[in-house]
Amino acid sequence: MSDIDLYKIYKYPFLDEAREYIRDSGISFNDLLEDPISTIIEYGRRRVLDALNGKIHKYDNPSLEIISYPVTNIILSCIGDAGLIKRYAVFESKRVYEELKKEDDSYILKIAAHFNLTSKKDGKKYMIHFTDYLSNSTRINDPKWKLVNRKLSNGWIFLEKEDFARLVTEKYRCEIEDTLPLDNIDKEDCKKIISSVRDIISELDDKRIKDNRAGIDKIDTDCFPSCIRDIIVKTENGINLSHHERFTLTTFLHEIGVKKDNIIQLFRNMPDFDLKMTEYQVDNILGEGSGTSYRCPSCSTMRTYGICTKSVKEIHRDCGNVFNPVKRYKTQINKKYDKTKK
Repeated sequence: MSDIDLYKIYKYPFLDEAREYIRDSGISFNDLLEDPISTIIEYGRRRVLDALNGKIHKYDNPSLEIISYPVTNIILSCIGDAGLIKRYAVFESKRVYEELKKEDDSYILKIAAHFNLTSKKDGKKYMIHFTDYLSNSTRINDPKWKLVNRKLSNGWIFLEKEDFARLVTEKYRCEIEDTLPLDNIDKEDCKKIISSVRDIISELDDKRIKDNRAGIDKIDTDCFPSCIRDIIVKTENGINLSHHERFTLTTFLHEIGVKKDNIIQLFRNMPDFDLKMTEYQVDNILGEGSGTSYRCPSCSTMRTYGICTKSVKEIHRDCGNVFNPVKRYKTQINKKYDKTKK
């Protein structure tokens, strides 16, 4: 295979050409567990660590990077952490997005076709069928991605190059999340893999605690209502929050005195975390610039959002006669404080 082909496929190791390259290398899975082939496991380990820490992955050996790609999937599957898989999916999709923006039209369309996206080029615009657009844009948190804000003609959506590349890589991100963890890996092989990546597991635990509790350590989280605790657990596990959940968490924390920077820190574990977009959204909720800040939704509104799923009887039992998460928190704080005084 030529150097040019090698350069291309190591940037896009999910392509069929990459699978062919790995097959032609003659390296088996059992080989990967033995020295000196275990160097490839080290490359896979580096990919996972870079994803965990949000670093730009530096490629210094294309052939090893290509082979390390499936090894990375094995490492992630053996660790089996859903939050880590989501982080890796975002990390990979962002990496490929930056590469795709520099590619020519035909190669971008080739990548789109690999992911079974129905698309074509019309002049300076890329066109994608609206069904593929809808299925791959719903989790992008930006108003411009709503269908009403796009040009639609005879079932086709018109996009600029960068937006088309973003949509393709969103499909890639979803594919990673849908296919991992792999379910056909031998348990004994996983034990060997895990022994080589224990530092990832340790760092994952440390980072989760640090990222998600920073800034609220002086707040008594034991007094949080269950609905808020449930949202925070999702952030700790790297599970994407709905718009309403993000709004609720932001307004609740703001009203009980958590600083803006610390609220933003809580969202860093989100798979789709984007600092500028998060800052913009939090600023908008807190009223910075407009002067109009939002209050935490009431319990009835939370039920409308689908955040509170308790029955009225359960609410009375667990939350008493307080029907707002902030008031519930303050009530619990007062009760706890009164007990400590006695």
